[in-house]
Amino acid sequence: MKKLYFLLFCILISGLSFGQVFITEIADPNNNADARYIELYNAGASPVDFTEGSGWQIDKYLNASATVSASLDLTGIIPAGGFYIIAYNNVDGTFASVYGFAPDQLDPILNGVAGSNGDDDLFLVNGADVIVDAFGTPGIDNTTTCAEYEDGRAERKPTVTSGSNPWNEAEWNIWADSPTSDSCTSYTVATQDAPGDFDPGSWIGTNTDPTLSLSDGPGNGDVLIADPETVNNANIDFATTNFNMSGETSPGSGISDGSEDGFIIWSIENTNGNVFVDGGSVFTSNDSNVTYPVNGLIVGETYFFRAELVDNSGNPLSTPVVYSFTFTIATYTDVPDLATLRAQVVGPDLYYRVTGPVINTWTIPDFDLTMYFQDGTAGIMVYDIDYATSPYNTGDAVSNIRGRLDNFNSVLQLIPSDAGWGAPTSTGNSPAIPTVTIATLLSNWEDYESELVRINGATFADAGGTFVSAIGSTGNYNITDATGTTIFRSAFSNANYIGQTIPSGNQDLVVIVSEFFGTVQVTSRGLSDITLDTEYNEIEGFSMYPNPTSLGYVNISSRKNAEMNVTVFDVLGKQVITNTITDNKLDVSTLKTGIYIMKVSQEDAISTQKLVIR
Repeated sequence: MKKLYFLLFCILISGLSFGQVFITEIADPNNNADARYIELYNAGASPVDFTEGSGWQIDKYLNASATVSASLDLTGIIPAGGFYIIAYNNVDGTFASVYGFAPDQLDPILNGVAGSNGDDDLFLVNGADVIVDAFGTPGIDNTTTCAEYEDGRAERKPTVTSGSNPWNEAEWNIWADSPTSDSCTSYTVATQDAPGDFDPGSWIGTNTDPTLSLSDGPGNGDVLIADPETVNNANIDFATTNFNMSGETSPGSGISDGSEDGFIIWSIENTNGNVFVDGGSVFTSNDSNVTYPVNGLIVGETYFFRAELVDNSGNPLSTPVVYSFTFTIATYTDVPDLATLRAQVVGPDLYYRVTGPVINTWTIPDFDLTMYFQDGTAGIMVYDIDYATSPYNTGDAVSNIRGRLDNFNSVLQLIPSDAGWGAPTSTGNSPAIPTVTIATLLSNWEDYESELVRINGATFADAGGTFVSAIGSTGNYNITDATGTTIFRSAFSNANYIGQTIPSGNQDLVVIVSEFFGTVQVTSRGLSDITLDTEYNEIEGFSMYPNPTSLGYVNISSRKNAEMNVTVFDVLGKQVITNTITDNKLDVSTLKTGIYIMKVSQEDAISTQKLVIR
């Protein structure tokens, strides 16, 4: 493999042609990671030889790596005006079985170049060691950037005629499962499923025929199960290529003004062929890219969606252009609690509703919208990327949480099926937190996954060091109790212990249990979960009252008359009060209703206690 590349354009050697080969599509299907592929296109007038020794290759920069993580030497020939498909072959024959034809080259390496998972950088290198095309920037993890295509797709825009180095975000249409805080030219938060959402061997830049699709929806001809909550609040967002939309003669007339090629007609029919929703006509005057709400559809029923491009007289085009799919609205399976939910079958078309109340134990700030819920039976992680359910506060009780189950790195998660689960049924709740040993977690972590538990008497092997945010293998710290050793991972980059000293001595830890591909890990939400070194003395005669309180203050006393330094943390670990008191009274009138952790130090002694504000 070549390791030296010229990052600038060079003068081509006389008689040697590299054509205009560039990347037109990178696929990471949400429903089948083994169906990933990379599509190349030759816009030149001559074929390009990829045979062994030609020097053509694709390099992959994994995550935030600044150096090449993997390379794939290309083979074969890409014809002028032709495509070249490199398929991930982790499971032999997957590409052909999913897309119906054989690729030009297979990449059988586990997580190899064609097996990129949506946050990796890819570079096409020609026989003169020149990077002729780039996707992403080395040294930058693409997660939540304009270059992320996780569980989605990156497709070159039709106006592109050659490769680009450095990466040019404006040249790409991106679909991904994560929102981005960046300002992106064409970025859609939506997963893409194979085969319907992908078109290997075809590119919008080479197609001159009119096309019609939904910018965020199923593929043409798909048969799917629609989630039950969202379908009646769905928006139809049309997109066309090579077809200029006409306007109306007057708003609402439904008559074309003849200014361009024509317009769109669409409808939804039931199984009897009766029109259930007549969408009418879509013109530029009401914009083919605006959304059209759908409602009134019935759970459990099957429907047929049909849209068509028509000319200015409302007649089909000479070669009809129809976009359609059939969908059935799924029904929920009700379960009483989280333990029962965790025992259900995982599947893209299976939806569940937890009828009993669950308590929010953690909403991760600034991390998409990931939340943890717990009841007396189990815990569950909620990954709410599609609908952005209003985040709940720690201690909020919620009933009827609902969605489908999914696995991410072996962690079971609930993907919400609608845009809101409603207001909390109550606030300020504190779930029962079971005390477990590390040995119990090592042998039975599935029973505690995503649940808050307490580990008493744990020590950090890296005591005296500094907590850093978890990236790759950094941020992993061994903790040991009397029964065993496991990994404490500083998984929450915004946790307030990041940058703080790792405590020494025995710690009583409150942690969320997780796993990474079969390895148990735990993490804490904030400083208040990492409690005091038991080598410290407890404050003699410490008392705090009233607790709970609604008076705006609490009385704090001990056997000594010395001043007390008081710090109060909310349940997220954020410091909300710090004060020194000498009159045994702490003003808590600024605190909202909820649960807090109070840390009090007096001379060489420390006490902590839960504080409840009503």
